[in-house]
Amino acid sequence: MKRKAWFLTLLLVAAAAALSRPATPAAETRAANEFRVGAAKVDITPNPAAMPVTLNGYGGRGGKPATGVLDPIYARALAVADPAGRRVALVVLDLCFVDSEVRDRVVDKLAPHGYGEHNLMIAGTHTHAAPSGYDRRRIVQAVMGPFDQRILDQVVNGIVAAVLAADAALRPAVLSTDTSELLGMNRSRRDPAFDVGVGGFDSSSPIKPDPVKYQTDRRLTVVRAVGLDGKPIALLVHFASHPTVLSPDNMKISADWPGVMNSRLEQDNGGTAIFLNGALGDAAPTPDWSTVAKEIQDMHAYGEKMAAAVEKRLPSLQPLTDKVVGGHVNRTDLSRVQIRLFGGMPVHPGLAKVLYLRPDAPFQALRIGRLIVLGAPGEPTTLVARELESLCDPTFHCLISGPVNDYWGYFVTGVEYEEGGYAPDSCYIGPHAVTKLKAAFWPSATIVQAAP
Repeated sequence: MKRKAWFLTLLLVAAAAALSRPATPAAETRAANEFRVGAAKVDITPNPAAMPVTLNGYGGRGGKPATGVLDPIYARALAVADPAGRRVALVVLDLCFVDSEVRDRVVDKLAPHGYGEHNLMIAGTHTHAAPSGYDRRRIVQAVMGPFDQRILDQVVNGIVAAVLAADAALRPAVLSTDTSELLGMNRSRRDPAFDVGVGGFDSSSPIKPDPVKYQTDRRLTVVRAVGLDGKPIALLVHFASHPTVLSPDNMKISADWPGVMNSRLEQDNGGTAIFLNGALGDAAPTPDWSTVAKEIQDMHAYGEKMAAAVEKRLPSLQPLTDKVVGGHVNRTDLSRVQIRLFGGMPVHPGLAKVLYLRPDAPFQALRIGRLIVLGAPGEPTTLVARELESLCDPTFHCLISGPVNDYWGYFVTGVEYEEGGYAPDSCYIGPHAVTKLKAAFWPSATIVQAAP
């Protein structure tokens, strides 16, 4: 019996030693040669029952406060480190956009943690049902409602918390991606047949949709991060479509359809789902406005359909083999704005506070493997995005995204500017926007593509 007990003890000691033994050299080598990825989300939903919360996106609401919360809004962060130790972070918020004050405050708070001007990108999904009180610009307050320091603090602190949580969760992972064409999920807002608020296209109308003349970017890009243990970390979805299924009649806080899509993807696949909008300046979702009750149904149906389209592509994902990350911001002084009524106008301090908080707009390139995100501080149209893609080497896949890091209105081509309309009238850098944008993005795009 003593010999049997001694042998059993020896087996237990050997088993414990095996469990505590470090990974094999092969496993350690593989982990060291992989990306490290972390993701997190933080709830940034203010409580409209505790304080007045006005909504952004539609001036037609007249600055009236929200009446409740339809669904929560989040700051969603993706952090990626390459084998050389370089790190980047992408944060997407369920907000209409972010402004320069939000970005500057976040950069100051995250600088001690290794995230700053160049390797941190902050985007808004562009939902038109999220708070506006974080923006102190006079024009925003005049149209969307008053500034509230509490909401600004909640947004800034939410971003910081999400990035730090994602960074703390960094672990070896495989990143894979796929790009495909997704039909029937967006349409051009410049098409005269696009008539919001009348229940869809009228088959008896002489004006018919012209998707050839009025094109949209229909490419769907999916990026998935899975740990070496097989556990999901994140799903990043890039597509061009305004989150405007909900009309100005909706008075409740909502992430609109991206919130529905992200929730479904997280429920089905695990990890954190993140929607990064594309060249949305002229890209609308397919449902039209109707009644609030019907719009909520349409929002859920559209979001679920988007999630299904993403999940359909998951078997086609291919690993990113170029394990390099990097980022760079080039700030361009757009010291003159162009308003059609007045022509070119210099941005003096008073006007800067009305339109922008600082006149030097950030133009950022963020690289993850052979993917490059060019983050525009506004809303580029489909044709503008095609021009910007020429800044990327053909061996890279270039994603144009907006609004990112700040908001300077719409960006349109010269032809679109001359045609006029809502987007061109809101293009404050004039008819030569493409030339100015390409010059502003070129240094950042060049630098991140040249990284080893």
